[in-house]
Amino acid sequence: MDETRVPALPAPLSDTGVNPRMEEARQRMYAWADSYGLIPGAVRVHMDRSRMEYLSALYYPTADAETFDVVTGWILWGTLVDDVMDDGQADQAPTVCRTAMAQALAYLEHGHFTDTPVIRALDDLWRRTAEGRSEGWKRSFISHWRQGWQSGCASQMDRLSGRTPSVAEYRERRRHDIKMLPMADLLEVALHIDLHEDIRHLPALEAQHNLASDYAGLVNDLVSVDKDLALDGPQNVVTVLRAQEKCTIPEAIERAREMTRECVRWYLRAESELPVQLDAAGASGSQRVDALRYAHSHRATFNGNRQWHLEVPRYTHHYDTEQGGEAAHLTDLLAMLGEA
Repeated sequence: MDETRVPALPAPLSDTGVNPRMEEARQRMYAWADSYGLIPGAVRVHMDRSRMEYLSALYYPTADAETFDVVTGWILWGTLVDDVMDDGQADQAPTVCRTAMAQALAYLEHGHFTDTPVIRALDDLWRRTAEGRSEGWKRSFISHWRQGWQSGCASQMDRLSGRTPSVAEYRERRRHDIKMLPMADLLEVALHIDLHEDIRHLPALEAQHNLASDYAGLVNDLVSVDKDLALDGPQNVVTVLRAQEKCTIPEAIERAREMTRECVRWYLRAESELPVQLDAAGASGSQRVDALRYAHSHRATFNGNRQWHLEVPRYTHHYDTEQGGEAAHLTDLLAMLGEA
């Protein structure tokens, strides 16, 4: 992987730190996942290479031990489910994937419990997360999961039919299917705050939320472009740009790099606009303080996405694809998803 594909971030977004509880949380994360049968066989090897506890430590650098375990559980759970949708083999068993997504939404939206490893683990996470949370926060969190899974299914259908979306359509879809939006919702949980719904949906805060997700999708695509080109199937902003703009791969990569820089610029603009919007909304006291803390916490996700993608073996070494490790990991994941 060529590190120059991912641009350096401006210094104001970079100094966010790493949660010091990461190493001890790693053991608890695996013990929790093992208790639900979430990481069978080759899945454990893939998760070792992915270091999801490190991504969590970058996203939530100040979370206390109990909360850090919860948000790390969500990152691991979301990654396991997302991997099946995102890596080619899901196209061979789309019904299994869509059934698992439907079961998760039926649980989150209506409390319908299906006795599978994925839903048992989801039940535990949701109970620990939702307690004391406002209805507005819970609606936002569940809605972001629904949008993510719907976008993932749409991308799967495009792959199966050979359709290439426009750049605008791809970017809107990618905002959701990268699953960064619910992870950004968890910033409130990590900070022990719960914003008033009117404050949460201020234009500046929504922009920051969306831009953090846009940036995550772009960075993921940039570091995955070699693998995606080799597979000649998964969509990537680089391949979509090449198709729409009739440009070369290096030209498309540079355009995608500029998109990441645009995300940072627009984020900083939204951050500067937030105090005025809070004044206009009449936000004061703890709500104003909490909104500013929440806005600032998005900086950790920008830094975290860049740092994690550039450092973990999942992206720095693609040897598992050559040796069959990727196929084995996906086979085990599909088996786990289909287990009743």
